[in-house]
Amino acid sequence: MFNEYNLIIMGNIENSTVSKTQSGIDNIPADRLFECTSDDIKSRYANQSLSPLAGLPTLILGEASPSGITRTPAFVSRISDIAKSGREISFRFDHIYDNLRSEEVYASRLFDIAIDGRSVTENFRTHWAVKQGDLFARVFELVKSREFESNPKYFNTSERPLSILGHVAVMMPFHANFNSVYEEIKVSCKELRLEAKRVDEIYKPGKVMDDIYALIAQSRVVICDLTGRNPNVLYEVGLAHALSREVIIVVQNEEDVPFDLRQFRFFKYSQDIEGLKALRTNLKRAIQEISH
Repeated sequence: MFNEYNLIIMGNIENSTVSKTQSGIDNIPADRLFECTSDDIKSRYANQSLSPLAGLPTLILGEASPSGITRTPAFVSRISDIAKSGREISFRFDHIYDNLRSEEVYASRLFDIAIDGRSVTENFRTHWAVKQGDLFARVFELVKSREFESNPKYFNTSERPLSILGHVAVMMPFHANFNSVYEEIKVSCKELRLEAKRVDEIYKPGKVMDDIYALIAQSRVVICDLTGRNPNVLYEVGLAHALSREVIIVVQNEEDVPFDLRQFRFFKYSQDIEGLKALRTNLKRAIQEISH
């Protein structure tokens, strides 16, 4: 078992050699080596030759956001022949596993990658870090977490498997009275560098329920507004729970929370200025607690 691994994040990875061939030689700026690496690990490698890094498994990612539908490739690889030449470090790679996407790695939080509000945003920084942990075990957990290798009985999805992304799915009545609430939800998510999505914003052919299923299945967090006991939203709460998603319940009137759901914490809010401000604060705190 390896207790450390290389993390190489590359900009424009789709056009790099690592994406075009199963094995080959690529490079990264030399002054980016050991960025976002703990002082303890850095002190053990910094004064040595680069050859010990070749003994570590390697995760190669592209710069990407942990949300959205872009399929940025990612690879688990072996690396060798590491050499510094001028301002670049070159390395030979041999991919071990390539059925990954960078977005799902960033969204999974299984890896020690600093994103979403910390001082350094690694997912948009080309660099070479050395991280602590068992890379193979973490990749296994990530792949295992993908939902439903085959299509579920009542839903059809164009993408298989449905990998978890980083967005926040919002389930609420589609009525103008809730527009201000949704705007506050979007702002609270944006401040955490997350994207809020509602199914009426998805424009593609097919059944609406297929879109709802995919939206929930690929989310990290699901926010459900139970105001008015909308039957569609209640169904979506059950679907989110069945998919083991983190669910945050909000409501204007606590009597709208069914008995079976009162065991779960919920946030009561009002639609005045102060009430919506409090809702934004509570949602940010809840999402941060869930994400860390």
